[in-house]
Amino acid sequence: MDMKATKNSTVVLIATLPKSGTWYARIFFWCYDQLLQHTEDYLQGNFKLDLVNALANRNIPETSTHQSTFGVDRLFTCHSVCPGFSENHEVNYPLWKALNYCAAAYNGGETLIRHHGEWDALNPKMNINSRIVYLYRNPLDHLVSYYRHVHHHVDEKQRSKLLPDGTQVLIKDFHDFVFGYDKLSAFIKHYYSYKQMQIRYPQQVMLVSYEELMFNPYHVFYKILSFIGSPPNTSAKLQQFNEALALAEKDSLMAVEAVLNRSFVGDQIGNEKHLRGGEVGKWQRYFSIADIEKIEAILNSFDISLKEFTLWPNDYCWLSDMNGERKYIHQVDFFKQQMLILNAKMILAQSSLKNQEAEMSEIQTQLLNQQLSLSWRITFPLREINLWFKNIILRLTLKKNENNHVKHAD
Repeated sequence: MDMKATKNSTVVLIATLPKSGTWYARIFFWCYDQLLQHTEDYLQGNFKLDLVNALANRNIPETSTHQSTFGVDRLFTCHSVCPGFSENHEVNYPLWKALNYCAAAYNGGETLIRHHGEWDALNPKMNINSRIVYLYRNPLDHLVSYYRHVHHHVDEKQRSKLLPDGTQVLIKDFHDFVFGYDKLSAFIKHYYSYKQMQIRYPQQVMLVSYEELMFNPYHVFYKILSFIGSPPNTSAKLQQFNEALALAEKDSLMAVEAVLNRSFVGDQIGNEKHLRGGEVGKWQRYFSIADIEKIEAILNSFDISLKEFTLWPNDYCWLSDMNGERKYIHQVDFFKQQMLILNAKMILAQSSLKNQEAEMSEIQTQLLNQQLSLSWRITFPLREINLWFKNIILRLTLKKNENNHVKHAD
């Protein structure tokens, strides 16, 4: 992107941790934008949003332009690590870079943003007009919710993990999901990038917890709109703001999914839904104290603590200071596992490359055979024509010889 254009672009990213309010935010902003576009008709009672039809036809995109409504050149709502973080290396960057995660699930938005040429425009260091809002969730509830989502996913690969030898097997259970592969490291990779960038660029990067969004959506969305420079500061806008909130609230969206009889994305088995309870504190039914200690130790490797999050109940007496040696063992085991995962991915990539090479070789052989076949199909008629001419010439020659013989006899 042109540097001048980057500095002048008003680009907004509503980045979300998976299962942390992505669709809530996306639908709210779409509804609010639609209402603002049709302000006159809406205020006269002549405009009504058809959210069911919009979702049924997948008309609510991850990216949109809102110059006339929000004063924003482009708005992205997607999963992505924080733009600019990789370019702003800090002390833990080498460790952060070594963390494994499913790029498609946690960072698919980067590809989308780069496709639109806006990655640099969202870098706070390069563009003072960029605004980034990060919706995150406490890691324990995030892991519980994401496990349930993956467990019912239509794509078997989503329900699988890589073994050290590069083979894929189905994830056995919740504990295997959290500690047996890359989901905890994925949370750290995501959250840490935004936490550090918010410290550096507090005027351009804002962190909002999913728990706060659930407890007080009015306050959260009003705060976000104000942060991006478009507060609902007129009576008409406030009315439309409240209408958008009502359309995007959990009960409303769950009713829409019931009508659709599928998840918003259509990625769940049967009629499993994307939205569930959104309960805060559900993790208590899944994690043991030993699990919590292990997670806390791993988070501490990146100066993150469970005490930063709304876990409910807000009583951290159970999160006692652990023995330093135990913490070290948990951290070493975690990074050993990261190396094993990376090695497994390399083995899989090499295997995939070999398969691709074999496929290419087979395709080349098929093409060669086709070329030979086509060559035969072209040359065979020519040979037939040539033979036909030769026969004609031979007959003419024989006829001529016969005539000469007759003349000679006469």
